[in-house]
Amino acid sequence: MNKYLVFLFSSVIAACGSPRTLDNPFYAFNNCMRTMVDCPEGVLDQVTLVSSLGFDALGGQETVDLEGLKDELDRRGMALPEVYIGVYLRDGALVLPDNWEAMLSLFRGTETLFALHVHVEGYAAREESIDSRLVREFTKLAKQAEEFQIQMGIYPHHAFYCETTQHARELAVAVNHPRFGMTLNLCHLLKVEGAEGWEQRVDGLIPQLKMVSIHGADDGDTQSMGWDRLIRPLGEGSFDTFRFVSYLRDKGYTGMFGLQCYGIRQDCAEALRKSQQAWRSFQTRYAEK
Repeated sequence: MNKYLVFLFSSVIAACGSPRTLDNPFYAFNNCMRTMVDCPEGVLDQVTLVSSLGFDALGGQETVDLEGLKDELDRRGMALPEVYIGVYLRDGALVLPDNWEAMLSLFRGTETLFALHVHVEGYAAREESIDSRLVREFTKLAKQAEEFQIQMGIYPHHAFYCETTQHARELAVAVNHPRFGMTLNLCHLLKVEGAEGWEQRVDGLIPQLKMVSIHGADDGDTQSMGWDRLIRPLGEGSFDTFRFVSYLRDKGYTGMFGLQCYGIRQDCAEALRKSQQAWRSFQTRYAEK
């Protein structure tokens, strides 16, 4: 079977397994190779590092050498399950990256997720007419996702047009296509919506979820914190990320978890090692609950 499908469809196995098994796919975001300290520079060294630490997959980003990264991951039997991509609504038209068609072709048939962070020129606050236009444009993208056998999801992001989980969910529901949904991003949830009552905000999201990003973080008044406290290696910080993961799993989430690494000022290899170790401890703790 195609290794991408093995990685992504391991979520199906999770759904059929023990309710006390945390076997969701787990991979590293591409920003682990661009924004931490002493990151490997070449694709070969990047893939070698994540492979040596026990990761089965490494994410992508629209501006990196996706073909080279995919080739090296393919050679090692690893997957590239997600690509982080910006889309922009300008003068009523959706502007896609110049390499959009190339990315569609490269990932045809892989079920790779295109995680879309959404920008609207001239608009910061939500507006109904803008949402309606986005739904029409996203519906077109959903048809492309079906044609190329990939997944797409809105990536809610602090200070971008779509920054809340509820906004992303409502847009995804309006598109109403099985290949188009949303992601849940812990750091942006904490920054935009706060830590208190997060359970109520994530309830009901699972039918639309294509990916959940996790990491360590501090608890408290998270809306006033900087990214240095909101994004830490998994297992660090006072926020209970294990409870966050367990809550989603208990609610029936069987999709993939991505390791967010943006701007962590620690040695790349060491931060990834600690994060992988924390994930394995999560699996053990979950089985023992």
